[in-house]
Amino acid sequence: DDYFEKKMKEIRAKKLPVETGGVLIGSYDMLRKIIYIVDTIPSPPDSDERPTSYIRGCKGLENKVDKIKELTQGKLDYVGEWHSHPEGYSGEPSDYDAGLLAWVTNYMLLDGHPGIMAICSDTGLDFYMGSTIGNK
Repeated sequence: DDYFEKKMKEIRAKKLPVETGGVLIGSYDMLRKIIYIVDTIPSPPDSDERPTSYIRGCKGLENKVDKIKELTQGKLDYVGEWHSHPEGYSGEPSDYDAGLLAWVTNYMLLDGHPGIMAICSDTGLDFYMGSTIGNK
């Protein structure tokens, strides 16, 4: 939705020239095969943000996700990862990004859910699911 996309672009713009990221918050409608992504928890303070790479930290993240789950009675939860690309680069995933998506997918499959990764770049917000690299 417009709120979510605007928020992601603002987070990226404030962090440039370094990459940033965070986790995606949402829910699943497995019957209809829909993933609702409604918000993000931005980059934890122990993240490694650099001009051409991003490694998400974890300080305080589990507590924030647990609080969201509690406040929404389990309706919202972690659904995936996102990160930004630097100026001049598209939202196409790198080899490192493909590895991240594989990790997220393996982690989420433990609960029977698909892995989701989003990339925020000059060209907008691109989403990738499971092994769909190259097929947004």
